[in-house]
Amino acid sequence: MTNRPTLEPEEKRQSIYDRLSAIGGGLSTETLTGFPGFPLSLMNDAGVREKVAGLLTDIIADASMERSLRGSGVLNVALAKPSFPNGLSS
Repeated sequence: MTNRPTLEPEEKRQSIYDRLSAIGGGLSTETLTGFPGFPLSLMNDAGVREKVAGLLTDIIADASMERSLRGSGVLNVALAKPSFPNGLSS
């Protein structure tokens, strides 16, 4: 996930991990570099399915918004290194 711009910040991955952990009651790994998961049998519970669907919807919405901002140039401008006149630098 670290090679995806939307998920690159550790805080974002930690937030997803925390939400998934709260849904599944603990995950198979305690690190952000592993492959966190929970027993698939938990998906038999309608409440768990609803929460997982909500988490996935939020992840997709975040990625879509970032893609839109990058495409419009708004995010590109915000991330661009500032230029200074007369050869000055930051």
